[in-house]
Amino acid sequence: MRTWLSILTLVVLILLAFGALTYSNLERRVSQLERQAAQRPPVNTPPSPERGTEARERSVAVYFGRLEENEVQLVPVTRQVSAREPAAGALQALLQGPAPAEHQRGLTTQIPAGTRLRSVTIRDGTAHAVFSPELDRGIGGSLRVTTIRRQIEATLRQFPNAERVVIEVDGRIEDVLQP
Repeated sequence: MRTWLSILTLVVLILLAFGALTYSNLERRVSQLERQAAQRPPVNTPPSPERGTEARERSVAVYFGRLEENEVQLVPVTRQVSAREPAAGALQALLQGPAPAEHQRGLTTQIPAGTRLRSVTIRDGTAHAVFSPELDRGIGGSLRVTTIRRQIEATLRQFPNAERVVIEVDGRIEDVLQP
């Protein structure tokens, strides 16, 4: 009886060790792939037609951050948004933050909770996004402010004609998100 118990214990320990090694290799590979993806701009594919009509949703990239070596790296994740207003959908998805599984992989957002998008337009090469006052209320630290700006800019610059990004809060443009 003791022999079987010893063998069973050994088998369980071997399986646990194998699982731990597999998991650590998987995490390392996922991190490597996300870093590579962050260095490439997302591919903009137009929505595909559905039975003779325009698609109702399309894929967009939303940029969250991951702290690596005292620097925040932006990591694109894919979200499905309305094909009619993809820029607004992308910013709404950004404001919702990372999904629980993404958060477990170290992805975060620096955008303050409760921030709302009021409007977004893209015209003549400029994306103009208007946010509620929560966006820059009570935030501090140059790393955090810079990361918020980078998240919004990267999310909007994926769209054609969005070469420049203007962020507005309460009619202010110049002093928004300044460190």
